[in-house]
Amino acid sequence: MPNSIKSLFLTIVVMMSCSVGCGSFPAEAVPVPEASETKDQIRTMMQKWLAAYNNRDIDDLISLYDPDIYYSNNGSDLQRDLGDLRRGYEERFKSPTKTKISFKEEIVNAEANIGYIAGKYQVSIVPAGGSETYAYGRVLLVFERQNEQSDWKLTVDFDNSSSDISPADF
Repeated sequence: MPNSIKSLFLTIVVMMSCSVGCGSFPAEAVPVPEASETKDQIRTMMQKWLAAYNNRDIDDLISLYDPDIYYSNNGSDLQRDLGDLRRGYEERFKSPTKTKISFKEEIVNAEANIGYIAGKYQVSIVPAGGSETYAYGRVLLVFERQNEQSDWKLTVDFDNSSSDISPADF
């Protein structure tokens, strides 16, 4: 596992065991926003991701990802290259099968420079000329602040299917 990924996961573990302000970044490096403000920024990033995906806006979607992405979609191999990620989404978006993702937050946490959101998803799948079906699962997205202007990028994107999620959850 690359050192940057190890550092990222270590930071998440530290975040989960600390109160606000004890992250791995010195307070003077970036002004530390209030915890609720950074959580709202992470929620906003999630909404931007959903809007870009559901509108099939490949440029907006890819702009949310860090070039060092650590991405594994349900049933797919790990991807580390934005070009490969773009090509995969382009193929999905060109398909006559229409998909729309809904999301229900289960947990969100954020420090000055890193945050994550996890929750349930529902994918509505409508093939050309077919009936709507659904897929369900969970997703974990990790964002890192790129600069003092609050630009966040998606650095980890994992999802899976899950039998403990049903239409009743949506």
